[in-house]
Amino acid sequence: AEFNTKYGDANKDTNHAPMLNRATEAGYSPGSTFKLITAVAAMSDPISPLDPKELRPSPRYVEYGGREFRFYNDGKVAHGNIDLATALTVSSDTYFYVLGKEFWDEGIANGGGDGDWSKGEQLQQTARSFGFGSPSLVDVPQDGAGLVPDAKWQAETAKVNGTNPAWLGG
Repeated sequence: AEFNTKYGDANKDTNHAPMLNRATEAGYSPGSTFKLITAVAAMSDPISPLDPKELRPSPRYVEYGGREFRFYNDGKVAHGNIDLATALTVSSDTYFYVLGKEFWDEGIANGGGDGDWSKGEQLQQTARSFGFGSPSLVDVPQDGAGLVPDAKWQAETAKVNGTNPAWLGG
């Protein structure tokens, strides 16, 4: 009771709540740790598997939908053409954005253009195989399943929000 009286107002402020378990309750995205999932998905892609030694671009930024949607590497640095090991070592965001764009293009090339994105969901399938989208099975309070957005989720969300059900690049 003393804690609730002393810190009651702080607990109402979700940005500074001292009792909020940010590891299980805050809904953060996995960030750069997801690069490993993207790499595994790309190397195990049945249509066009990634050769990890192949040099691929890591520009300073990639752009989707014009200048308002620029995604930069940390420090706005271009790493040039690099292989997968280097991309992971320097944590190149743009290398993995380009890989993600290839999953997008593959989805379109394999039927996604007509709304059946399941043919281009290697990334989602790989994430689920590593346990993303499922509870952690560790006995902690507020352990949730998480979310791996896929075509079904996109269609349902668009229906609820009254928005376009098509995926957008980026």
